[in-house]
Amino acid sequence: MLRVACLPGDGIGPEVVGVATDVLRALPLEVEVEQHPFGGRAILDEGSPLPEDTLAACIAADAVLLGAVGLPELEGASVRPEQGLIGLRRALDVFANLRPATGRGVDLLIVRELLGGLYYGASGRRPDGSAFDTCEYTPAAIERIARQAFD
Repeated sequence: MLRVACLPGDGIGPEVVGVATDVLRALPLEVEVEQHPFGGRAILDEGSPLPEDTLAACIAADAVLLGAVGLPELEGASVRPEQGLIGLRRALDVFANLRPATGRGVDLLIVRELLGGLYYGASGRRPDGSAFDTCEYTPAAIERIARQAFD
């Protein structure tokens, strides 16, 4: 039995994930889908975009089905829905985003690294008012994403 942790998220996320769940259940697979709070709705209901129970369910699952996150009322808040995405990526070591693009004369696969760079580097303001946002990648992270891309 394939165990899927389903994180509907916010906005259009629940609608899209609902259809994806219907497709999963229509396949000739034994599948168990469990929904868990995630993103903005989870912040409003539980105070965290990635509640501990949700993370535990994702770690125990065979797959995670993830919807979009973000709510207008949480724009600029100290705890944001995107922080759940970043925490989930790190916990599950999801380091590569594969984005295919095809069209007339185009067959391209963009490979994006997800566990380094601006999302994880130091950022802030200095006393003089200047701002900084650090983009850092370790040699191991660069090698890993390059190997993924070349594979």
